[in-house]
Amino acid sequence: MSYADLSYADLTGAYLSSVVLWESATWTGATYDDYTVFPEGMDPEEYGLVYDEDCPADFNGDTQIEILDLLFVIHHWGTAGADANNDGNTDVLDLLAVIDGWGTCM
Repeated sequence: MSYADLSYADLTGAYLSSVVLWESATWTGATYDDYTVFPEGMDPEEYGLVYDEDCPADFNGDTQIEILDLLFVIHHWGTAGADANNDGNTDVLDLLAVIDGWGTCM
């Protein structure tokens, strides 16, 4: 990735460990989360990336991932209505996001 402009890109969950020449890219304002994998030695905050504290599996916004969020996924199965991983569909991956995040959102 040479001279790439990734300013304000959504890099949540991205696997970037194989990216080369990351030092020359523009990263300012791009968001990342606990699931983003960076190249070895890259400090995201040094390059202006912003930690995304959003909790995508908390569908009702109560800062808890619990039974109501699980029921929301079931209700929207096969649609984009409860798409926690932003792939355009509510499916087993979104159900797994609810299970993985079960409890209080941090």
